[in-house]
Amino acid sequence: DAGARAAALNNLALATAGESKLKDALRLEGEALEISEALGDRHRSAAIHSNLADMLHEDGDEQAAREHLTKSAALFAEVGVASESYEPEIWKLIDW
Repeated sequence: DAGARAAALNNLALATAGESKLKDALRLEGEALEISEALGDRHRSAAIHSNLADMLHEDGDEQAAREHLTKSAALFAEVGVASESYEPEIWKLIDW
């Protein structure tokens, strides 16, 4: 099951990063991302991008971290929204 494999790789990456093995964790997380994107699982892909951003930030690669964080936010914003039926909510149109 590809979805279960992506989840397992994500969890293994998080555990590996916790052991201060960031290069291995980044490789595992990249593998998980490839699988989730191939499956079209935007929710899991967004979560993995977020994890990658955290790991890259910890590794000192701020530019790559920002890129993954931006991708994560964009994907999370799309989850559960069908583009042809999307209508903005009125509170989002107000100047703060």
